[in-house]
Amino acid sequence: MILADQLKKIHIVSELDILETPQWYARLARKDYTIGLNVTGVSVDDPDANLIENYSCNSERNYTQYCNVEIDRLLAAQSRELNRQKRKKIVWEIERLLVDDAARPSIMSNVAANCWQPYVRNYRPHDNSQYNTTRFEDVWLDK
Repeated sequence: MILADQLKKIHIVSELDILETPQWYARLARKDYTIGLNVTGVSVDDPDANLIENYSCNSERNYTQYCNVEIDRLLAAQSRELNRQKRKKIVWEIERLLVDDAARPSIMSNVAANCWQPYVRNYRPHDNSQYNTTRFEDVWLDK
């Protein structure tokens, strides 16, 4: 709705079609859309979880069928790199190339928050993912 409203401000009339998840993924697979919002969450704090899935030439989840052999080469290189700083540099290069290619422009970016009662103890939320904090073996209630 927000995107449709913003497009209207620049005289682009759009039609919003809200679908149930199974219908949406079927349309996504058929490429039956003009602009699509994919809200897939990534639970692992690792570039492979997002970059390879969405931008590799051979990925089934690369819905836009973007393909760049240099990106694939860099994806493989960063995936096997053990040095954290070298890997970060390769990932930044991948991201720069994706932006230059307008591979899949971002429409939005989610921000999630956690909240809990003061008597919940030893809960340590991640600062970069809402999905990595679902194990509670060390959490306890002081009540």
